Amino acid sequence: MPDQGGARLENAVACALLKRQHFLSDTRGNLAELFYLRDREQREVDFLTVIDHKPEFMVEVKSSDDQFAPSLRYFSERVKARESIQLVHKLETTTTNKYGSIQNAAQWLANLES
Repeated sequence: MPDQGGARLENAVACALLKRQHFLSDTRGNLAELFYLRDREQREVDFLTVIDHKPEFMVEVKSSDDQFAPSLRYFSERVKARESIQLVHKLETTTTNKYGSIQNAAQWLANLES
């Protein structure tokens, strides 16, 4: 049976983000939406949160890759979201570059507003 750790992590992030979007809608009255990005060339980003029709942040989930994902870099230049984040399950040090940040998934989720 193949390792499904990455899929489980992505599902956990999806649940946390969806819960947050519902919370923002329910408590603040914002139109809070959650999307998946993919273009015709099959570049994709796992999640895009949108608040009142404005891109908030893009999130790419990886189980162990600490190199900024090319698709997240591509979309960060085109979709002017407030923040681009790559969440990594096994990451020791947060890294930031001109495209966004690479962060430990557990730490980021623990600090996610809900």
